Parts: sequence; C-alpha cells; structure tokens
Amino acid sequence: MTIINALKIVGDYLLQGYTLTISRKDNAHFLTANRSEVFQIYYSSPEAFFSNELPLEFIIDNDPAGKVTGFYFNQGGAKKSAKKL
Repeated sequence: MTIINALKIVGDYLLQGYTLTISRKDNAHFLTANRSEVFQIYYSSPEAFFSNELPLEFIIDNDPAGKVTGFYFNQGGAKKSAKKL
C-alpha cells in the first residue's frame, strides 16, 4: 500500500454508536476502540487490513472517486459496517 493510500484511511469511524479511530504513527497504523484498546493494523492488500490481535479481516469501502467512506468486517456471520465521520 502506498503512503498516499494509507493516509486516506486515517480518521474516525462510527460503528454501532461507538467511535473507532485509525491513526498513523511513524510507519505504523493503529485501530483504537473505545478510546482505550489499541491494536496495530497491517494491510493485506490496498483494500483490506487486519490485526494480529483480532480474528477479523477488515475491508475498506470507497466511493466511485476513491475516497474512503468506511470499512466492514464479518463477525459471527453478520456484516458489521463502520462509516467514516
């Protein structure tokens, strides 16, 4: 993933009333849940990421112009979507 593409995902997301934050520090990206749980994330492709600490793969949603609009993952057979704020 290029640095420009990686920067597009940085921001706050809303998932079922909770705010999730994707941030970048140095060359690493992090997913923060509940403002306290921090997980380093890694990119498996330009459109997907994961954390070694979570048993999930996250898929990035983009609009037709390529702007990140959110991401989703499957948990327990249900699709969970987080919208970018």
